[in-house]
Amino acid sequence: MNELLTVQEVADFLRTTSTTIYRWLKNGKLQGVKIGKEWRISRVALCGFGFDFNEDIKASPKVWEALSQKEHLLGIASSRKLVFELEASFFNYAFSRGNFLFKGCWWQERDEVLEAYARWGFDAESLVKEGLLEIADLSRAYAKEGIAGPLNLWNNAAHKTDKILWASGAPTINCCNSRGDLISFEARLNQLIKDNRVVGICPYAEEDLGGDCCAALVSLMAHHSGTVLISERGQVLLRRENGVTL
Repeated sequence: MNELLTVQEVADFLRTTSTTIYRWLKNGKLQGVKIGKEWRISRVALCGFGFDFNEDIKASPKVWEALSQKEHLLGIASSRKLVFELEASFFNYAFSRGNFLFKGCWWQERDEVLEAYARWGFDAESLVKEGLLEIADLSRAYAKEGIAGPLNLWNNAAHKTDKILWASGAPTINCCNSRGDLISFEARLNQLIKDNRVVGICPYAEEDLGGDCCAALVSLMAHHSGTVLISERGQVLLRRENGVTL
């Protein structure tokens, strides 16, 4: 059923204000219908809306500076290409602050990661050789041990250094055998990060969220301390549990 949502419900879901939603409806960025004097937005329109609302908010170039240890972010990029850009930016900042880096791969291949990061100006290959960046195959670990496999790799990386660990894994909705497994993994990873000195991000590509992207996002957001969004225009927006937007 294509449920109709109120302006406030959409604002709450997107963690923005009703004023912003009214502006998007007025300028056509978000499609809605008027019932009497009130706007209504369908779930289909909301899912199709994607994340282009980033362009309405000028992102701070210091987005990563707002992060502290024990932070678990949900990343949303409008394409897989931008997942690499988001991670390269994240790691570039982390390395500049002297942190240890961990990259977990679900759908990405090691060589693909190194090449893509290099295109975005981050020399990951040199850091791997110097032992400052670890790249691990989370998909293979999951195939062998279930969610315990990738969790162990994150945990081992966190205890390998006395520095703060900055880590990224890029899952998809279908990277585990079931949606329940994925949510369990994210929930346990969230606790692991809270128990250690870790800044972690799990970026998803919009194209991988599937037809029920709204439900998927709501489930995932419950197990993260904030959300980072990146659009095709390269703009980045950070929203956190406390409502702070950069």
